[in-house]
Amino acid sequence: MSHQRQYERSRSRELVAEPVTTHTWSPAQAVAIIAGLGFLALGILALRRTGFTIDHVTSPTGDIAGFGHTPLLGATEVGFGTLLLLTGVVAGGLRLLMALLGIAALALGALLVTDVAPYRLHHWLGAGHPYGWLAIGVGGAVFLAALVAPTFTRTTSANHIRRHRVVA
Repeated sequence: MSHQRQYERSRSRELVAEPVTTHTWSPAQAVAIIAGLGFLALGILALRRTGFTIDHVTSPTGDIAGFGHTPLLGATEVGFGTLLLLTGVVAGGLRLLMALLGIAALALGALLVTDVAPYRLHHWLGAGHPYGWLAIGVGGAVFLAALVAPTFTRTTSANHIRRHRVVA
């Protein structure tokens, strides 16, 4: 066999890799999903109990799981829970948003517990000190998870397969 023909045959062989699959996950996702589902459930229950009309977002008040609620707080919890669920879908992709949501919950909890603006917040949200401590706990957990939870990546691929291409 001539050298030219051997060269053409070696050039006609290609290494084709099977699809590479990458799985990425983080414990922060579990924290975001659990907290998001919890706040989403609280918000939906609050809205079912209090109703929601644009004219009266601060009344009526209702008691859901031992926490006072107004329709405004219920709607806010639905939005907060939905955003947390979105941050839990992508591992490491939305960590900044997750951290900001944690800070927002921490700030709300701190305002409720310290009574910095007691009439306005307590009137608008119908929430008291117990809800403030809940917000501080969940906000702190979400914030810490966004900052320190590692992201794990696992890549799997099949063996390379040698395929022949016929050269005319």
